[in-house]
Amino acid sequence: GEVYPCILEYLPYRKSDRTAYRDYKYHTWMSSHGYVVVRADIRGSGDSEGTAIQDEYSEQELTDGCEIISALSTQPWCNGNVGLYGKSWGGFNGLQIAARRPAALRGVISLYQTDFRYRDDIHYRGGCVMGSMLSWSTYMLASTAVPPSPDAVGFQRALEMWRARLRHYRPWVNRWLSEQFETEYWKHGSVGFNYKDVDVPVLVYGGYSDLYTNSAFNLAERLPNCCAVIGPWSHDWPDVSRPGPGVDYLNLCLSWWDHSLKGVNNGVKDTPRLRVYLRNNVQPQADLIDGEWLQYRTWPRDTVLEKKLYLNLRENQLSDDAEEGDTRSCDIPYTRTGSMYSGDIYFINHRAGHVDQTVPDTSGLTLSTDPLTTPIHVLGFTVVELDLTSPWSDKGQIAARLCDFDPATEISALVTHGVLNLARRYGNGDGDGSAVPVGERFRIRLQLDATGTTISPGHVMRLSLSVNYDPYVWPVSHDTIRVHGGVVRLPLVSDGAEVCEMPLPVSRGPEPVREELVPPCVHRRVQHDLLADTVSLSTRGFSGVHRFEELGFASSLDMRDTYTTHRRGSGREDV
Repeated sequence: GEVYPCILEYLPYRKSDRTAYRDYKYHTWMSSHGYVVVRADIRGSGDSEGTAIQDEYSEQELTDGCEIISALSTQPWCNGNVGLYGKSWGGFNGLQIAARRPAALRGVISLYQTDFRYRDDIHYRGGCVMGSMLSWSTYMLASTAVPPSPDAVGFQRALEMWRARLRHYRPWVNRWLSEQFETEYWKHGSVGFNYKDVDVPVLVYGGYSDLYTNSAFNLAERLPNCCAVIGPWSHDWPDVSRPGPGVDYLNLCLSWWDHSLKGVNNGVKDTPRLRVYLRNNVQPQADLIDGEWLQYRTWPRDTVLEKKLYLNLRENQLSDDAEEGDTRSCDIPYTRTGSMYSGDIYFINHRAGHVDQTVPDTSGLTLSTDPLTTPIHVLGFTVVELDLTSPWSDKGQIAARLCDFDPATEISALVTHGVLNLARRYGNGDGDGSAVPVGERFRIRLQLDATGTTISPGHVMRLSLSVNYDPYVWPVSHDTIRVHGGVVRLPLVSDGAEVCEMPLPVSRGPEPVREELVPPCVHRRVQHDLLADTVSLSTRGFSGVHRFEELGFASSLDMRDTYTTHRRGSGREDV
């Protein structure tokens, strides 16, 4: 006769096998604390009915989600309160469904999400086509084309559903490439166009080593009832993700649910608006990054402190003095090999991420500060403003990387980066997208991804510019663009920040016995073929093969990508 709150996770990732191991671990732990946890496959995926899922966050998906919440809330074992929970896709649709205000929804926990699907997702950045778009579409084709589990629907029904899905499937990338502006297509499901639609308490997580960092800062600032936790993590759960340190994610979630779904007065209502990890001396591919946790009771900050660094193109320096800047102009080059060190766009294994940036630093237009005498504590969105002239009116792109160079180790670590399509100059929300004035100076404003990083005394801050950043984004031209000056605006840790403690991971759900049949393998290789004059990047993320006796199956995931640039006459590069 007891009733419990319900927590829903709603994904296209095959509950019967693809996510079964981690569902067993996390969901079983949460259910042991007085919750019913439900994992649903989206219509057209996994074990659910329907023809093949055709796109992300469709009207059908969101409508179904609202109906599932309503149905769960009326079950005899439910107290009428439902929470939405999820990472990545589940983090996205959790916010999107919340914006529709289903009556029984009482709270959301959203990890690695976005508030603007066009500007800040896996398809476009700064108006540039992302290299990940094709691989992501291919992965979803492979994932959703697998038959439903015969154990769930029966062998004959699984065969019929599989055939129907294969007949109806179309590559998603076709639609994405046909929508190269921020049209109504992308505005659908983008909660950033009306944050006030989400009126339930929301706990969001973000990670600096992940693609989805910016939205956590935005949501903490603009969502009416939101708290954010932002760590050094990649695209994995905050208790196990690398680089660390991790946090006691399960107990943090439990406190949130106890307050929003059970009405427990446990102090959650006094949670700081933003808790953020300030990294110190970032090291490429590190398992653990030194630093400290800060908290802001309110966000945005009452006072935003800013440090300006001016481009001294004569000396290739970043200067504190505006009088030293804008002394001559330089070409921003195309970098054939250097851009290949940009790191994987979407990764869970952090060792596939950003590597030592020394090679791309030497191949781009790089400007450096003198060794610092005092630390610089950067927190938020760095902005790079540049005065440019371009030979093209309808194409061209600029990539900017901010790096921390340690003279003692001669390692250059990526702090943050950003890209901008000059023909889509509104890509970060600014400008009107008008044609580039050929041969005339114009100014751009390029917002880099949000970060929280300390640059230590003795280290050098570097800004590196290039006209390409493939395969992070698709190249559009081999031609150089001329820069005449500019400024870097660094947002600094300001008054109101308090050093705080975050609980280290201690809570663990039960883990089924896992037998490793084939070991995992991760690689990222750059090859320059001097005879063919090609440059290739090949990546592989192989999970290994594992058997789960208690769950009754074995599983593996093997993702491989190869990007090759070919030089074809007149200096043109094709990919």
